Amino acid sequence: MIRNLKVLCLAAMALGVFGVINVGSAHAAEELFHCEVQPCRLTTTTDGTEETAHHVFVVKNANKESISFTCDDLTGEATAEGKTEEDITLTNIAYDHCTTVLGTTTVDMNGCDYRFNSKGGGTDAATVTINCPEGKKIEVTASATCTVNVGPQGPLKGIGYHTLGAGGAREVTVTAKVPGIAVTVTGSCGTFKLTPPYTAEYTTGNTIVTAEKDNANKEMVACWWE
Repeated sequence: MIRNLKVLCLAAMALGVFGVINVGSAHAAEELFHCEVQPCRLTTTTDGTEETAHHVFVVKNANKESISFTCDDLTGEATAEGKTEEDITLTNIAYDHCTTVLGTTTVDMNGCDYRFNSKGGGTDAATVTINCPEGKKIEVTASATCTVNVGPQGPLKGIGYHTLGAGGAREVTVTAKVPGIAVTVTGSCGTFKLTPPYTAEYTTGNTIVTAEKDNANKEMVACWWE
């Protein structure tokens, strides 16, 4: 009887430890976007004025020559229908104060949006997918003569998420270092020769995501990633 009791106790302890491990692992692997209300309206703003806050997009040709496009600001919005989501789609995207060596640059999203996946965000390995209306592409145009076209593609790795603040003041910083973006280049681009194939990379662009109630009062609420 005593021996059987010992066996049962050992089994119970083993199950308890196994349960703790499972719970801990599940929590560590959750990696979801969270908001304290639903639906939840999300908006993006530039993360400060440091170098990493600039959105930099670099295109290289077959000769490894490069042309770089830099935008100071990125804005957009999204709606999370539930309190936890694995995917968030950023719409109404606008890049402002953009330049390159060729002069003033404009970015026309043409109705395209970015769908961000939450998995892998802690190691900067989360993905972004570019979605566009049929027949449309993102057009990055410098000095009205040089245009880089970015079509629908993905998922592309290189997105990171970090929660800032605590309690009701939480918000999320999104980092971007995304290689392997497929592009085409047309027009006249100065000394940059139009020699395909091209490779492109989003090299930096930190963005802050904040949340608010999706109602007329737009009351600020917490959002986080974990």
